[in-house]
Amino acid sequence: MVLSFVIKSLHNNHEITVLVRNKQKIKVFDEKLKIVEGDIYDKDVFEKLTNIQFDSIVNVIGATL
Repeated sequence: MVLSFVIKSLHNNHEITVLVRNKQKIKVFDEKLKIVEGDIYDKDVFEKLTNIQFDSIVNVIGATL
């Protein structure tokens, strides 16, 4: 489901930023896809994300991309 959401969003020309624990598991590559590696509970990672301008956030914690 998450992979389908990301692919459809990229296909519709949206820019997507994903937070993942392991970049090596990502099998989708696109110039509009930004991958941030880390743990959401890590203060430094969370601060990095707060510096990015978002129109919306989708929480898919526990899902596989």
